[in-house]
Amino acid sequence: MSLITDTQRDMAMAVGTLAKVDISKNKFNYYEHRKNAFRYIFLLIVSIIVLFVTLFSVYDIALEIAVIYLIFDIVDFLFFPVNELKTCHLQIERSASKTT
Repeated sequence: MSLITDTQRDMAMAVGTLAKVDISKNKFNYYEHRKNAFRYIFLLIVSIIVLFVTLFSVYDIALEIAVIYLIFDIVDFLFFPVNELKTCHLQIERSASKTT
């Protein structure tokens, strides 16, 4: 599953990058960014499922174990936008030492 989801994890970091750019330009709207981040993450989840279906036959793995890992990765992706946006906001708008 790491081979399938690693690329999407790297692409998901764009949520935080865009938030940092907009915060530095004073154009950050949390609710708009969160809505767009969930749309983006939904597209990434769809691509994970497509990759899983297409590459499952290539890798010789047990379906039950692969589906369990797939579910954990999808749940983790669902929490990612909120966590990333709040972390960026706290680090840039507030004190970085308070965040730590």
